[in-house]
Amino acid sequence: MSTTALADAIPGFPGIEAAMDAAWPAPERHVLGPWVLRAAEGVTQRANSIWPTQAHGAEGSELAGLLRDARSGTAAAGCP
Repeated sequence: MSTTALADAIPGFPGIEAAMDAAWPAPERHVLGPWVLRAAEGVTQRANSIWPTQAHGAEGSELAGLLRDARSGTAAAGCP
């Protein structure tokens, strides 16, 4: 199946990302509103990331607050 067909079948790929997160979870995982902060030591190619779990993002002051909290959370986990 092409990625175009998959995108048509699953807009935004939410099921695929959720399955990947469940199958290969990061050692540290924190829910931050509509985002999930994932962290692990070293290079893991899936952790040390922020997963936006909703198709539509936050805006304005909500986005500013999420970014501030995400920066604090990633710094506390030792991520750049």
